[in-house]
Amino acid sequence: MLEGTDGGARAAVILNAGAALYVAAVADSVREGVALARAAIASGASRATLERLVATSQRLGEAVAP
Repeated sequence: MLEGTDGGARAAVILNAGAALYVAAVADSVREGVALARAAIASGASRATLERLVATSQRLGEAVAP
């Protein structure tokens, strides 16, 4: 999905992200939020953010593991 594949799942994720950006007051409307979400995916920013989240989660998991 983050690699540009179109389909229902991608559309749902983009719509959800657009709505979240609107609710978080990052976008002035869901439509604007959807445009921001599409741009983030197209630019690779969403993939970079996901990779940072995974790395942080793994690091924290290692710190807690016995």
